[in-house]
Amino acid sequence: MNKNNKLFWAVILLLVLNVTTIATIIWQNRSVSGPTNCLRVASEGCKLTGKNIDRQLDFNAEQMEVFKQANQLFAPRSCMILCRLDSLKNEMFTELHKDPSDSLRLDSLAVLIGDQHAALKRETILFYKQIQKVCTPEQAQKLQEVFYPLFRNDTPGSSKGKGFRHGKNNPSQDTMMKGDSGKCACII
Repeated sequence: MNKNNKLFWAVILLLVLNVTTIATIIWQNRSVSGPTNCLRVASEGCKLTGKNIDRQLDFNAEQMEVFKQANQLFAPRSCMILCRLDSLKNEMFTELHKDPSDSLRLDSLAVLIGDQHAALKRETILFYKQIQKVCTPEQAQKLQEVFYPLFRNDTPGSSKGKGFRHGKNNPSQDTMMKGDSGKCACII
């Protein structure tokens, strides 16, 4: 192969790589759902997105707009709370393994974790009520079913022989997950 032929194929290869890279970036930006537009109820695998709410509750355009506005406020707020909860739990776990552990610090962390749980429930209640206001009675019943996993009693010993709260290899209901993109994906 002569020099021009090699350059021609090198340019073609670079062009294909550039097109592939751009296509991958566009695909990733469209397919990755960040914390502001997708929350997932881990125990039911039910995503609280506009598409799924529309499918489950059959919202009209006005109802969907209310959902989108409420979700734009709820998602980042709840995600921030979940990040703080995750951080506090990690800090508590680290403190537990110190020899000796600081009982006052552990108690303080327990109070802070409780405060964050309460804040998360308040945000969830506000979000629920905003959506519930625009629901028909039938939609309100379906909404209740969608949100039920967020409020059910899953404490150890309350599940009539089902074992501990989340079982082996199941995520906690209030855990933060980081996807391959590095963005927080909130699991509530």
